[in-house]
Amino acid sequence: MQSNNKKCLTVFVVLDDNTQYRLKKFKQIISDNNIVGNMITDIPFHISLGSYPLDMKEELINKIKSITSVENSFEINLQKIQHFDNKVLFVKPRKNDNLIELQKNFNNNFADGYNFYPHVTLFCGDKKQVKIVKRLIKNVFESFTGYITSLYIGEFYPTQIIYHEELQSNQQNILQ
Repeated sequence: MQSNNKKCLTVFVVLDDNTQYRLKKFKQIISDNNIVGNMITDIPFHISLGSYPLDMKEELINKIKSITSVENSFEINLQKIQHFDNKVLFVKPRKNDNLIELQKNFNNNFADGYNFYPHVTLFCGDKKQVKIVKRLIKNVFESFTGYITSLYIGEFYPTQIIYHEELQSNQQNILQ
């Protein structure tokens, strides 16, 4: 999505506060090594579910309200560090039924033309930068469990949060 700079709305799920904190530690490692990429940094770590034209905002808000009124937050295992062509470094989650079913509600073409491939982006840059960052992060990364807690709509280019709603609390699983 970052490569085309065309205005669009993107629906994404956001991870819980503890997971945000853990992922920010990786961003700090990158910063401590004076590596600056070209990633959007003013939105929380997330998994994108689908992209839409701007005129679908009200329809998407209504869909999110409907979903969040009945769907619970859920666990997601963040498995390993991977990359897209050494240009985007990300954490790959283990697909689970909850994520797949939630994404089906937003199964639309993505702004960049790719199919749904769940990932949490950590860094975007040139190939040399991504290779360096990959080595730094792989040295400290261990698989862990996070939680999907909310649905967001963001407008991209310029980036802004349009709407968000919390999923129903699943108190037995979430420790925030």
